Amino acid sequence: MKRYQKPEVYEALAAEYVLGTLTGPARRRFVQLMEERAYIRHAVEVLEQRLHPLVEDLPPTEPPPHVWHAVQRDLPEVRKPPGIGWLASLGFWRTATFASLALVLVLGGVWLVRPPAGGATPAFVVVLNSQDHKPMIVATADHKTNMLTVKMMHKPKMPEDEDMQLWCIMKNTKKAVSMAVLSRGQESRIHLTRADWQALDHTAELAVSMEPRGGSPTGQPTGKVMYQGTVISML
Repeated sequence: MKRYQKPEVYEALAAEYVLGTLTGPARRRFVQLMEERAYIRHAVEVLEQRLHPLVEDLPPTEPPPHVWHAVQRDLPEVRKPPGIGWLASLGFWRTATFASLALVLVLGGVWLVRPPAGGATPAFVVVLNSQDHKPMIVATADHKTNMLTVKMMHKPKMPEDEDMQLWCIMKNTKKAVSMAVLSRGQESRIHLTRADWQALDHTAELAVSMEPRGGSPTGQPTGKVMYQGTVISML
């Protein structure tokens, strides 16, 4: 039982518990641990307080047809068409999207249960998805360090003559404003100027496009948009 005194163990379990991915005997054992150990209850409460407010900021998401077909296949008793009942409710899909976001934060090693050193809270969090809706990038902006950290879930395979460029998509004009050409590794750290923060304050989404080596020659995206995600304010 000493293993449950290690933060890396009980915090990971707390994240799974809050996300609903901890099931069966493991969940029942964790509930018992919460009853017995105040520090585990505290870890769960902190995680809930930090993640649950994100639900209200997430846009509603329509269920893709293949999801409904899979439910009909796996749960034969469900016969209602999309748009009726709990499956089509806004809350269900918003929560499902929230769980996806939170899970990406866990897997990406970004701030979740414990804040970064110094207690800083990211000002913005963005999960950028591929065109087939798979989360590929997590970006966080930190006022204390004036850094935008961009983490790839998988190290990209880049042609020698191309780079990935990060863009802010403005809320009202939908104009793209360049933030940086990303490094060719799994993580990029971008120093944010005052102008960058002003751009982020008026940004609806971040997007990543493929550009010629060194970045777009026109100041606007010229290549294929690979990843895109909604900016969520944490403050």
